[in-house]
Amino acid sequence: MQLAERFFISPVRIELRMDPGRRFNLLSALFVFFIFLLTLYVTRDFLFPVLFSVVLVFLLRPLYNLFFRATHNRILSSAFSILVVLIVMLLVLMGLTQVLLTELSNLQTRGFQISSAQNATQNIELWLNSNFSDPILAFLLDLVNTVNQIISGIIGAIKSSLIFMATGLPLYFAQSIMVLFFTFFLLFEGESFVDKAVKLVPSDQRERVNYFLQELSYIYDNIFSAYVLTALVTGLLSVFVFLLLNIPYPFVLGLVVAIFTLIPLVGALWVFIPLAALFLLQGNLNLASALAISGILMFVVPQYLILPRLARRGAQIHPLITVLAFVGALFALGLPGIIIGPMLYGFLLAVYRTIDHYGEEVSSPLNMDLAKTKANEGQNPLEK
Repeated sequence: MQLAERFFISPVRIELRMDPGRRFNLLSALFVFFIFLLTLYVTRDFLFPVLFSVVLVFLLRPLYNLFFRATHNRILSSAFSILVVLIVMLLVLMGLTQVLLTELSNLQTRGFQISSAQNATQNIELWLNSNFSDPILAFLLDLVNTVNQIISGIIGAIKSSLIFMATGLPLYFAQSIMVLFFTFFLLFEGESFVDKAVKLVPSDQRERVNYFLQELSYIYDNIFSAYVLTALVTGLLSVFVFLLLNIPYPFVLGLVVAIFTLIPLVGALWVFIPLAALFLLQGNLNLASALAISGILMFVVPQYLILPRLARRGAQIHPLITVLAFVGALFALGLPGIIIGPMLYGFLLAVYRTIDHYGEEVSSPLNMDLAKTKANEGQNPLEK
């Protein structure tokens, strides 16, 4: 028996001794966490609309404050802000629809059809044969063939994308309604939600939590405002380029450029390159070259020069963090990464600034001794 007790542990000794109240709290926390994960799984298709509504709250906050100063009513101010968004979206859709219908009706009268692309390519090849020698000619002909393949691939991708979007229209409509619904309530009840959440934090940690939330709000406000401002500046510059080159519908195309600029690594190229390819097929090489060069400039300058400078000037965000926040998450998550990436990087940056702000007060030996003394006296160590 003694030998058995020496080599084997008695079951009584390995019994997990835990207070019943603590055991109940642990099981309750695990159960609540399981329900939380289950809730996220059930509403996974609407997580991105919720995050997007948070971004809209930061963007619409100046407009909401303007209406609130005039009406002194939070609900009316939120409703007017949402109404402005709906009016802008409706005007954009009406303008794009009118341009598309006009261009589709004028295809026959202008004499340009998709089937005439081969004739345009033959005309370009004849022009190259008559103006260039053999070594350069071979390179240019290969370039024309490559451009034709790229255009064919883009047309196929557009067709497949349109089919995919058509099948997902009911989901997109429901997500749009959710975005407007959440944005409406977060505009006038967001602060109360945050205040109630902060009250759940222990009293000795509320100062740090409030500081963290202030930094987070400041970072989000600046980074998303800089992002939208960059898109608007790009669209405005594109309007001047289109007017200078005498391109039809310059204001509508500038608006489309501003919308596509919101997509990192895409931007203005999605507008300028198809336009350049269109005029190239029509045989206008000078205009096509000017559009291609302008598209490259409109892609590089806003994404990698204007946006990082605006973010750094507003919230003191390093340009590398800004580029990684928008571009890195795009590769990992797709289009939702445009919203999720900056929110994650902004959250980590707010955590770092909070630790940097309060860490020195507690980390030094003198302050640690002072904190212990005040803790023994029943005072808050962070109180000065």
